Amino acid sequence: MENQNESSLFDLQIDNEGSSYLFEIAKWAKLFGILGLIGGVIIILAGLMTAFLSSSLNSFAGLRGFGPVIGIFSVLISIVYLYSSWLLLKFATTMPTGLKKNDQLLVNEALKNLKIFFRFLGILSLVIIGVYAALFIIGLIGQAF
Repeated sequence: MENQNESSLFDLQIDNEGSSYLFEIAKWAKLFGILGLIGGVIIILAGLMTAFLSSSLNSFAGLRGFGPVIGIFSVLISIVYLYSSWLLLKFATTMPTGLKKNDQLLVNEALKNLKIFFRFLGILSLVIIGVYAALFIIGLIGQAF
């Protein structure tokens, strides 16, 4: 019984309907990948401007000296944003080529990039939730004292 499941897995093929879904997914992924890259570059530019032109932040809400810190933090966030957008764009450019050429290796490469994209976002989401939880606990402890 187990051998039948293994052999049927290797016979899996992408029909016309599945291919059209993957083409459409790739189009949307390309849009989001390009928008993400543009957004990441804008965040980098804003972070660099904040880091180097931080004199205007000195008088704003008592943030004296925090301009470079905020700028560097923005650049770090944008690097994470650029990496995830780049992975999505790699999927979006490889998948249609693999489907048009009927090349299993290209389709597998595209799906691998999509897997890495979702794994990266999943781990990043868990880290952010952990940071929020730690800040919440630190805030509760701070309120207690």
